[in-house]
Amino acid sequence: MAVQQHEQPGGTDGQDQETAAVQMLFRGGLKGRFSTEFCTLQSAVDALECCLQAGDSDSAREQAGLLLAEMNRSIGRLERLAENTADLAMAGRVAALEPFATEEMRHYLADFCACANEELALRGASARVVLLQQPDGELVWVKTSLSTVDSLLANLLSNSLRTDLAAQITLTLTPDRCLEYSDGALWPAAACGVLCGGAPAPELAANGSTGLLLIRQYANSLGWTLEVPEPQAGGKTVVRFRLPPCQVCENDLVFRSGRHTRTPRAARLRMELDGTLA
Repeated sequence: MAVQQHEQPGGTDGQDQETAAVQMLFRGGLKGRFSTEFCTLQSAVDALECCLQAGDSDSAREQAGLLLAEMNRSIGRLERLAENTADLAMAGRVAALEPFATEEMRHYLADFCACANEELALRGASARVVLLQQPDGELVWVKTSLSTVDSLLANLLSNSLRTDLAAQITLTLTPDRCLEYSDGALWPAAACGVLCGGAPAPELAANGSTGLLLIRQYANSLGWTLEVPEPQAGGKTVVRFRLPPCQVCENDLVFRSGRHTRTPRAARLRMELDGTLA
């Protein structure tokens, strides 16, 4: 699989055209997804009104309960789509609007895995997220926006769960400053192509594909190089992010474990999982 490097927006005609093309794909995908969800929600509302008019029978109450549950699931999916839409509006402008801070990735990723596993366990899902690290325990510093990294990883996680609710997901920090993601599966070539800069087929974009496009946008806004190496025969797909070099000052060398609260991370994961596992 070809390697795609995401560059910061530079204002050239080619980059402007590529940005416009990606935005059009997002627009089509989001319109299709929103249309589907609102149609489902409206149908449930109409059916619920019919149940309420049918009287006080046990069957009517049972049917009304099922319809209310479906409405809540649809609302959860709409909230997730709204979050993705907000992220799209920020794509490519994260660095300008939110100055990057120097962060330590080993501790962050360990916290992300713990938070994700707590949320999965609460939903009775058997999927788990594990962090694999080098035994030397060397810290990995990077200038970044952790809220954007939260969204990137949450989208990767939900993409895996849509295919396999029991996926065993690994995050790996390599000695050459790469963050690798794998769910143990071999991804379709079309999905890898979208991650590596290709355009999804129009019919695919109309039904979604927004998660993969968002992952591309997140990587671009963070200045991370995104690669999907060709898997060996019988192997698995690995999504690789090359982290840019980072010079740390003396004040950065003491990890401040309490500086970042888990609450926003848990809320972002909760919204993603509610929209995926509903």
